[in-house]
Amino acid sequence: MTDTLEGMTVARRISDMCNVEHFRYSDFVILYRTNAQSRIMEESMRKYNIPYKVFGGLSFYQRKEIKDVLAYMRFIVNNNDIEAFRRIVNFPARKIGNTTISKLLDFSNNSNISVWELISNPHDYNVKINGPTKDRLLAFAKLIGYFTEKTEELNAYDFTVELVNKSGLNTELFMDKTPEGVSRYENIQELLNGVKSFCENRDKDGVFTGISIHDYLENVSILTDHESEEEEDVDRVSLMTIHSAKGLEFTNVFIVGVEENILPNAMTLYSPAELEEERRLFYVAITRAMKNLIITYSVSRFRFGNITSMVSSRFLNELNPEFLEWFDKPGKQSLSFEDELKKYSSMPDTKTESTIKKKSESKPSFSRKRKLVSVKDTGNTNS
Repeated sequence: MTDTLEGMTVARRISDMCNVEHFRYSDFVILYRTNAQSRIMEESMRKYNIPYKVFGGLSFYQRKEIKDVLAYMRFIVNNNDIEAFRRIVNFPARKIGNTTISKLLDFSNNSNISVWELISNPHDYNVKINGPTKDRLLAFAKLIGYFTEKTEELNAYDFTVELVNKSGLNTELFMDKTPEGVSRYENIQELLNGVKSFCENRDKDGVFTGISIHDYLENVSILTDHESEEEEDVDRVSLMTIHSAKGLEFTNVFIVGVEENILPNAMTLYSPAELEEERRLFYVAITRAMKNLIITYSVSRFRFGNITSMVSSRFLNELNPEFLEWFDKPGKQSLSFEDELKKYSSMPDTKTESTIKKKSESKPSFSRKRKLVSVKDTGNTNS
């Protein structure tokens, strides 16, 4: 199972459980180890028209670093996008301040000369900006011009890789080793994964010829338009990191991406103390479930722009098999994506083995009879 199929499988399962067992969307939560994992789950929810909300953080395409990259894309394909210009002209920092930007916009409005024309030829116009700043504006315009030429030469994925590298965005975030910086860097990498997945879905031959950044922006605009709408319906699936779920309980819990280097996180593997903390975090995730717990993992996923083979988390082997039910058996021939979904939709519904007593003073634990359900791939590894 790929990471994309994992997301589609989760969405399909939620839809089935609502239709057959009459659950509400608000009875479900999807838990993941890192914020970057939300992208696939969010896009899968949209494909199945399942309302959702990301708790404890912003939805993927509303995160600053993602909006920064998309703003670069928008300004490159449309030099008249002033909102995008204001967002990126000084990010990464180029010593172009708000005063300079205001002077440019005022001069443009009063003279009917585009901002793009002004920064492309800053020394030709009497904008009250000092010489060094004009030079920096010209350097920025040349960078945008370089990327504009690349839109005609590169497919959407290769263009985005070139953009995040040459613009300095990747370096800016990579150098920030704070937890927030690491998360932002992971989000950028996940955006690259999303662009590559978009290209692969459009081009089954894997060459991505003719799939331009314009095509990708059209697709993203649909996603971001959806997010900009006010969501008043409280009946929606919750998406959150495991950390954000501490102290909460849900009727049905999906824990996704339960793989080595994700849960446990790769940064914790060489520290016994940190690895133990990851184990406790997995326990937290499991004990959020009051009725059904479904655990999934992928045998391959996009990581840093490449398809990477994944291995199920060591934590799964530590669970008592008495409380586990695996879908399918390993060793079967893999099915196509469409056949996999057809097969999955016909699976029997998951039930707990016994009723969990509701006691406000206690939490669900391993000692209570319940089934941990893991969707297992039809190939040689589990999912």
